[in-house]
Amino acid sequence: MLKVLSVPITIILPNMSNDLHIQPPKIIVTTAAIFLVVFAAFGVIKLFNEIKRGEFIGQEFDRVNTIVVSGEGRVEAKPDIALLVIDVLSKGVRIDSVQDENTRKMNAVISYIKEQGIADGDIQTTSYTTRPAYDYPDGASRFLGYLVDQQIKIKLRDFSKIGTILDQVVAKGANGVPDLRFDIDEKEELQAQARGEAIEQARDKAKELAKQLGVDLVRISSFSENSGPYYPEPMYARAEMMKSASFDSAPIIEPGQTEITSNVTIVYEIK
Repeated sequence: MLKVLSVPITIILPNMSNDLHIQPPKIIVTTAAIFLVVFAAFGVIKLFNEIKRGEFIGQEFDRVNTIVVSGEGRVEAKPDIALLVIDVLSKGVRIDSVQDENTRKMNAVISYIKEQGIADGDIQTTSYTTRPAYDYPDGASRFLGYLVDQQIKIKLRDFSKIGTILDQVVAKGANGVPDLRFDIDEKEELQAQARGEAIEQARDKAKELAKQLGVDLVRISSFSENSGPYYPEPMYARAEMMKSASFDSAPIIEPGQTEITSNVTIVYEIK
């Protein structure tokens, strides 16, 4: 008979807490912490939005009812200034010669204007251009020379001198007066008057409309204005026209009336 001997066997495991210890890198720990914070914040925001959305389920937002009215105001007044644009155009083959010619003519025009008692502050150069000129016969470009064009705007307060100035500036070298219009120098008070008329008209419309609709005006929620002076059609007078006309005397220019306008739009809240 075979006898089996029992021998106790002892297995010794290493202490994991002391003998085997793995330290993760700090960057991994930091990244994981940031991720958890962002994830938690996103969850809180989403939860808050869901709660806010639930507060308005089954409810309607308050709607503001409005009416829109408009008004126009017009004030007429006699102009006290005339605005003239005087043009001097020169052309030639050599750019320096053309510039010298244009300068000489414009200086003569300005000197004459100042002799008429027009202040320096009422004379303004509005444009000065120099450019080459070409012709295109049969599709090919042909150089013609250079063009120098200078314009000034003057503010004239003595209307009795308009006709004489129109006649004499051409004699001094100007090519014409492409624009002449009348205006009011200080028109803020007239503008306020036109605005007041426009607002009153719009207010009356709003009251009548509210009465017809059976509603009450609460308050004004918005206001806008579009305003400006009305100018008559400008007078165009080129040198060829003025030179070909045989004036026994200087032309008579009538200023007429200038109209100041104001257009307003008012939005009223109603209930």
